Amino acid sequence: MTRFSCVLVGDDSLLAGCGGQLIERGHTIRAVVTQDPQLRGWAADHGIALLDTPAALRAAWPEGTDWFFSIANLTMIPADILTLPARGAINFHDGPLPGMAGLNTPVWALIEGAKAHAVTGT
Repeated sequence: MTRFSCVLVGDDSLLAGCGGQLIERGHTIRAVVTQDPQLRGWAADHGIALLDTPAALRAAWPEGTDWFFSIANLTMIPADILTLPARGAINFHDGPLPGMAGLNTPVWALIEGAKAHAVTGT
């Protein structure tokens, strides 16, 4: 398996779960962008650099980072930030965008009787 480096942004425990999986597989998390106190503690416990906002990445982008992962993130990522990773940026959202933006999209899909539902990446 090819190892890679990444930056994670998000404010939900899913970020720590995904981050833990990345670390277990030998990948490097170079920074975490979050304001959530528990996630900040998780990142600090793993020796990962912390930033408060996605915009802060303009000045602090770890050079040579392969991927940018937005995981359960509710803030808009400035378009120029998405160009910084060497290999790309992926937004994890548990529903098709833009039609199912927001929280609890699988539940809303069920309530609305959706015939199809998906996770999308950019």
